[in-house]
Amino acid sequence: MPNFSEFKAVKSGALATGLFDISMREINNNFAFVFNGQIECLKDGKYSFTISSDDGSQLFINGKMIVDNDGVHGIKAKAGSVELKKGKHDIEVKYFELAGGEALSVSWTGPGFKNKPLSKTAPKAGQVVEGMLIEPLKGEATIYRNFIDGAGPRAIGVGYHEGVNLAFDANNMRLAMIWHGDFIDGARHWIARGQGFQPPAGNDVIRLPEGLAIAELMTKDSAWPESEYRTKELEFDGYVLDKLQRPTFKYSRDEISITDKPVPVGSSFEEKPGVIRRTLKFVGKGNSTNLYLRLAQGNFKKDKDTFSNSELSLSVEGGEVFAEKGELRVPIEFNQGKSELKITYSWAE
Repeated sequence: MPNFSEFKAVKSGALATGLFDISMREINNNFAFVFNGQIECLKDGKYSFTISSDDGSQLFINGKMIVDNDGVHGIKAKAGSVELKKGKHDIEVKYFELAGGEALSVSWTGPGFKNKPLSKTAPKAGQVVEGMLIEPLKGEATIYRNFIDGAGPRAIGVGYHEGVNLAFDANNMRLAMIWHGDFIDGARHWIARGQGFQPPAGNDVIRLPEGLAIAELMTKDSAWPESEYRTKELEFDGYVLDKLQRPTFKYSRDEISITDKPVPVGSSFEEKPGVIRRTLKFVGKGNSTNLYLRLAQGNFKKDKDTFSNSELSLSVEGGEVFAEKGELRVPIEFNQGKSELKITYSWAE
């Protein structure tokens, strides 16, 4: 980025549209702009800003750099976020063009609105933006419904403020992944409806079995049904949120209704990740038999009521877990038309 204090402006003035605009340039190479203005926030909250430019650009709010998209490059987008109070705030955008193509677009997202333009031009369709990390609010969970790598096209990601996260696959009614740390980067999908699957942004990712999560078997040692793109055995019925915005997933199988509520439990040790406790409740007519839940795949060692391998530890209340064909399974046993399982997922030490 040029040191603008060393240069004298060729022109200055106010933009009639109130939007950042480089179309009034008189040359197409070796030029730069510095835009100054104000934005007005109608609510306290987190605001995200995105700049797409060719060549370099930077965005400042109240004198602090929020997005750094500097350098000589083709069209590239970057984003950043900041907590702002209700009211007016200073905004500054710096931009330069060395040679070749030239472009600048700026937008912002905040409470109650999404991708509102601050420039005369908008980002190109399909453009991938770097650095739009989605984070849960303090004391609440956040939901991300989109294409998530490892959880499919009907994935529902949940980020908890306790620092644990999960992805639920609504095609097969399965807990697809759990991970620790950062939740997910929404830039791929939030800017101009980008395509592709977004992986988790955090670490310690544990992937759970693909395919149908609950199946009816002839016997406990029968082979598990082959994976389908979208199961016909179970029907997704949506989810409800509690006061902390944590979801309870709802689905059904024939005349059996199922609720599936995962909740985080934080660790008292900073260096040790928390755990996820999941409660599944089954309500159906009569006493259904031969239903099983597949928990995990791989080689596990049993120590009392806990099954562990190199990355995952599992324990279950309400059913007798057993290993079969490289899988951990638990029967769903009904008593007067009801059954309940409580499963704890933790990262292996």
